[in-house]
Amino acid sequence: MQSRIFPFLTGDVGLARMMRTTWLTLFTDSSGPPQWLTFMWVAFVVAVTVAATIASRRAAVSSLVAMWLCVYFLAATSVWEHHYVMLLPGLVLLVALEPSQRAVALVVFVLVALPTPYALFEGWLASGPAEFAPETGWPDWAALVYHAAKPIPVLWLWSLLCWTALQTGRGEATGVKTPPSDELRSLATA
Repeated sequence: MQSRIFPFLTGDVGLARMMRTTWLTLFTDSSGPPQWLTFMWVAFVVAVTVAATIASRRAAVSSLVAMWLCVYFLAATSVWEHHYVMLLPGLVLLVALEPSQRAVALVVFVLVALPTPYALFEGWLASGPAEFAPETGWPDWAALVYHAAKPIPVLWLWSLLCWTALQTGRGEATGVKTPPSDELRSLATA
């Protein structure tokens, strides 16, 4: 059981919280992941995003906006479910302006818009009174699924956007022509 989970952080569904829950599940004698590990993760996310932004001069602004919005959810130490509304502008831009990213953006939109499985787990898996600490009565797998429900789709989107930006930049460096996005094409003809 997740008795070492801080009860007042049950609503935290960011990647940092998912990493903490995973750490506590894997290392049962631990009080949490070392701070340097969290710092290294944040540094990695920011460095990759900066590299992807700089490497691709032809990346669509809509993709860059969505990529940088994802950074908040991957790097912040406390992200609550209602914070995911901030991702909507980036997802709308991807759906409206980036046909190659549309399917992924729609899937991420649906996964982020769906509620977490909190009510399901609390109703069926709780083992005792949980007025202030509902998660403490759940099995480890339920806590992992609960905390992964939101950050995993965002991590997937961020990875795809960074990969695409880095590949666009690689094409520029090797002389391979990459077609401009629809957004740039519409600006060029205006």
